[in-house]
Amino acid sequence: MSSLKAAPKVLMSAQYFAYLGTGVTITAIPLFVLQTTGSAANAGIAGFAGSLPLIIVGIVGGTLIDRFGAKRVSVLSDILAAVTVCLVPFLQSFHALPLSVLFVLIALRSCFDSPGETARMVLLGNIASSDGETVSARYNSLFFAAPRLGLLAGPAITGVIALIFSPAAALYFDGLSFALSAILISLLRVSATRTPKSAGIRETVQSALGGLSVIRSSAVIFAIASIVVATNFLDEPLSSVLLPAYANQVLGDTTLAAVLLVCFGGGALAGTFIYDPLTRLRRVTSYRIFALAFGAIALLRAALAFGPNFFWCAVIVTGIGLASGPLNPIIAVTVQRFIPSQQQGRVWGAFGSFAFAAAPLGQLVAGASAQSAGILTTLAWQAAIYVVINILILRSKSLRLVT
Repeated sequence: MSSLKAAPKVLMSAQYFAYLGTGVTITAIPLFVLQTTGSAANAGIAGFAGSLPLIIVGIVGGTLIDRFGAKRVSVLSDILAAVTVCLVPFLQSFHALPLSVLFVLIALRSCFDSPGETARMVLLGNIASSDGETVSARYNSLFFAAPRLGLLAGPAITGVIALIFSPAAALYFDGLSFALSAILISLLRVSATRTPKSAGIRETVQSALGGLSVIRSSAVIFAIASIVVATNFLDEPLSSVLLPAYANQVLGDTTLAAVLLVCFGGGALAGTFIYDPLTRLRRVTSYRIFALAFGAIALLRAALAFGPNFFWCAVIVTGIGLASGPLNPIIAVTVQRFIPSQQQGRVWGAFGSFAFAAAPLGQLVAGASAQSAGILTTLAWQAAIYVVINILILRSKSLRLVT
């Protein structure tokens, strides 16, 4: 078992393994579906199957974490996700994978993976809070860099495996990453507070809804949750809809969308790592970083609406990624500071559900707007909303508690 001193390294290793696998699956699933069915519509359905369950699973998973403990839920979730994702290439090798079964397995992988992600965030809170506020900023920067790195490295890993074997074989990498994460988390020795087990379904539902009540009862957490919903509505379509449409309609070359996505991902990864050093500067608080980041994103997205050429577009997109990098660590530090450890599971679960509920709607609206009104008009009204959000942030007294 790991000592308390080694716990941060063990948890970070598990986090990076898990998200490397997720980055691979995000790339491998659409490639696999397109290779086997030749249908872009089926690839879209596969993506929908993977995202829809997260709206409900987030709240339920958070409740399970508070009741049974983050470590136990994390290990079990990783094991179930590993088995589920490995069933896809395994069944395919025997030509026993109907499309309906594939969609079910993709949905189940998301159902099992989501509580594991939330559980690791709760474990992070337990570890970071034991070492003090400054170290907490460092841990959160490292922790939330994992998803950024996974999205950058995942396509490259998938490409190599697909070239040597097949896109389906890349899913074994995801299964292996989950297995390694489960092993590492099982070695952790951290103290975690659990709520008593309830008697039945009614208490479970009440506990799940309790996460919403906890968020509502804290002014600063409620303010952040509201911002998360609004910005996820705007941010989720950026990589999946807006940048590809921009490359097609403005730049005239859809292949440039991949370069823009790399610029955004690289900027976001750098921004995540920058958060901790910034907090060590005099007169620099998390609130000021938070407000400045949103102000920068609002201005940069407005600049994007003027239709710059590829070079300036790449610079702007990199800047948007850089500004967005510190936001997740800041939100995590705030939750860890204001929410008791025995309630963090349900709070993170509710956060996730809010985010995933807003994201699909944002994609639908952005896609329809880009198709009917054009990409520049779409970017303009989204930038205007961002400006309004930034004004609300500057006027919010609750958010000034983010120190």
